[in-house]
Amino acid sequence: MKSAAVVADNFIEIERKLLISDIDPSMLPDHRETIIAQISLLSRDGNLDRRLRKEFCRGEMRYCLVEKYLTSKPAIGFKRKEQIGKRRFEKMKTGKDPKAENVRKKRWEFLWNSHRFRIDKYDGPVAGLLILEAVLHSENDKVVLPGFCEVIREVTGDTQYYWHRTGDAPGRQGTSPNSKKNKASFYIVALVDLLGQGAELERFAGIPRTAKEKKAFSRVERGRSERLNTSGSG
Repeated sequence: MKSAAVVADNFIEIERKLLISDIDPSMLPDHRETIIAQISLLSRDGNLDRRLRKEFCRGEMRYCLVEKYLTSKPAIGFKRKEQIGKRRFEKMKTGKDPKAENVRKKRWEFLWNSHRFRIDKYDGPVAGLLILEAVLHSENDKVVLPGFCEVIREVTGDTQYYWHRTGDAPGRQGTSPNSKKNKASFYIVALVDLLGQGAELERFAGIPRTAKEKKAFSRVERGRSERLNTSGSG
């Protein structure tokens, strides 16, 4: 029997998460592409995030157990990743957290200005959502973001963008991105307020869902685009 391989053991991971708009993969530097299917597991410790992953990369399927201990600082966690066999994977997934959604995503990993970056493009209920993760060397590390990524806002510590215990996460009620019709999930309400539209957007509790909410949101977004065009023409 092949023994499990510990890929990464109890190391400190410091990262920033940023919501970005769509990207052209051809613009990426030399990178690794992985297709990930992720299942959240039940955990007795509320600070211990346990996940099973199927990772398809370069023609090979890997099964992994990922454990991350969350700290009081959103950007910092202790992580352990273990490669396991398919049989153990199938047995462990019976311990799935029923309150958490399964996650499917495509991940691109690359180096940029001496920092490691990951871009996750989500499928399924949040199809179209893109998150850029910057891996830092230290908590106060200064990082230069890739110029080919258009950042909407930073979401480090924002519970809407962390997939463990989704049913219990504060602020999730009524805002969990679980609508199958939501094709443009990166249009989250809390956009960077570059043009003073924040007061208009505060009326929305989360992603617009009803026809009335979508119509109102489109009106605000249309006004934002017109202001952009006006400012650009000057």
